[in-house]
Amino acid sequence: MVPQAERARAVGVVWMAARIGGALAPIVVVPILKAYGWRTPFFVFACIGPLWAALWYASYRDNPAEKKGVKAAELEELRKEPQSTAPRGATWAMVLSNRNVQYLMAMYFAYCFGGYFYQSWLPTYLVKGRGFTQEQMAIWSSLPFVLGACGNLIGGATSDWLGKKYGLKIARRTVGAAGLGLAGLLELMAVVTRHGTLAAIFLAFGFGFMDCMMPASWATCLDIGRKYAGTVSGAMNMAGQAGSFLSSIVFGYLVQAFHSYDLPLVAMAIALFIASSLWWRIDPTKPLVPATACQG
Repeated sequence: MVPQAERARAVGVVWMAARIGGALAPIVVVPILKAYGWRTPFFVFACIGPLWAALWYASYRDNPAEKKGVKAAELEELRKEPQSTAPRGATWAMVLSNRNVQYLMAMYFAYCFGGYFYQSWLPTYLVKGRGFTQEQMAIWSSLPFVLGACGNLIGGATSDWLGKKYGLKIARRTVGAAGLGLAGLLELMAVVTRHGTLAAIFLAFGFGFMDCMMPASWATCLDIGRKYAGTVSGAMNMAGQAGSFLSSIVFGYLVQAFHSYDLPLVAMAIALFIASSLWWRIDPTKPLVPATACQG
């Protein structure tokens, strides 16, 4: 069990690992694609999936006390944790009617709408919009994820540090709003520059700042959800995936409408500015269910 004062840092470490995987993907995929065709990378990743699933099944436990290597002090803390007498599981009505959760979901929807460009369209943007070669694209489309890994560590550590000095509300809101606001600004800077490499640098640092927000957002799910953290996390991520799905479609239509790969980034940046502003409406100190109701 991660103490509240260390939640964002712990989340940042998890997301850092995910971003490292994202950074390696283009470097690995492009040589395989050029040597063996576009189908081969799908077979490679299809084989990796079951191996990863087996590793997860062998190492993960729902109850931390059942996991090997848990320290005695941690086991003692788990035993002291009060048992919930609240109803098992949170209803959708409880979650979706909560104004705090609504703001959290709206923020994550807007963030994913503005940020999914990196996962869906960045390689195409670099090649067709900025004239990069396949080899250059592999390197430059990896850089955002390298900086994203750094951003996760920095954002998590900063949020926890601010939490200890100024309280949870300032800690989560400041890191979340600043990270997304700077990311939107750098996306606009990429639009206005005519230099392809400079545009790639702006976008890479934009993703780095954007990922500073990730530990704050997922730690906020723990802050708000508490006993129902999984439900709140699922609701937030559901809204985000809807934004990602819409983003990948809208970007393509905007490219077709404007005959430009740069102008659609303006819409992505506006979405990030909206997500940044929504952070000031999210209050991590207000749980979904009051602590007294959880403890009986």
